Amino acid sequence: MTTEDIQSPICAPKREKMQQSAGKAKASVFWDAHGIVFIDYLEKERTINSDYYIALLHRLKDQIAEKRPHL
Repeated sequence: MTTEDIQSPICAPKREKMQQSAGKAKASVFWDAHGIVFIDYLEKERTINSDYYIALLHRLKDQIAEKRPHL
């Protein structure tokens, strides 16, 4: 090994350019043994509070009655 080998810089790996994310989405998904029953996508900037959750459960109940009438 020579002094040139010891002092030679180590090449850092090149980083790939970052791409902007398509964004995030919040979804509530309800399923059973037969598959997905109901999906609800939360609007941007909205939070899940009690009023939202109560309305969500009412819509879920309607979807279950429609998609799984035998239950």
